[in-house]
Formats: sequence, C-alpha cells, structure tokens
Amino acid sequence: MDYLPLSSTIFCYDCSDCSQKIQSASPGDTVYLNNSLQINGSTCIDFNGSDQITLDCQGHFISGNDTDNTYGISLPESSHSNTIQNCFIQDFRYGIFVNHSNYNSILNTTLFSNTDNIRLYYTNYTTIRDSNISYAEG
Repeated sequence: MDYLPLSSTIFCYDCSDCSQKIQSASPGDTVYLNNSLQINGSTCIDFNGSDQITLDCQGHFISGNDTDNTYGISLPESSHSNTIQNCFIQDFRYGIFVNHSNYNSILNTTLFSNTDNIRLYYTNYTTIRDSNISYAEG
C-alpha cells in the first residue's frame, strides 16, 4: 500500500517567494528560507491567514532598513498554529507581528534592532522559546 507524505518540504529564496509559498502551502508543510533576505520599506514575509505552516529560516537573516510600518514577518488575522524558527530578524518597525492569531510558536529566533521586536495584538497562546530578544528601540 502506498502512502502520500503528510507534509511537504518547500524552499524559498526572497520575500515575495516566501510569502507566496507559505500562503499556498498545506497544513503541516515546512517552508525553508534558503538564503538571507534584505528588503527596503515593506513587509518581508506575510503568512496572510495561513494555518499550521512552519517557516524555518535555517539561521539566515531577514533584514529591513529601519523604516516605519515595516514587518519582518507578519501573521495577520486568522494565521493560526504556525511556527517561526531559526531566524535572525533585524531593522524593522516590527520584527514579528502577530495580529488576531492564536497558537503560534516562535522558536530559536533572534530579534534585535527592531523598534518592536515582537508585537502580539489580540493574540492568545503564543509560545516564545529558546529565543533572544534585544535592543528594541521603542
């Protein structure tokens, strides 16, 4: 008897590619960031309502340019049960922004030099573990 895999391994290479692959992934999939990212004046990675997806940055950086209204990683309304792991996020207004989304995890992630490193807004049951958070400007 043949069995289909329960999840897929997906690689992404830039901000829009990562956002698109996360948004089209199936619950249980893992999206791996394959290189460090730099973006100017915008949101880098947007889950846009995706559920049960893991973003594994594999130790790569997600860097902004210290511009207002920017997000390193955004989990907007109804982005539930996701995991962000092994990331270095710097120089955004919000390093990670979680809005009206529940049961998300931030693991082994370093956030620094963001105005707000992590913003949890109307969010329940978020786990932050084995992470370093330092030098928030605001």
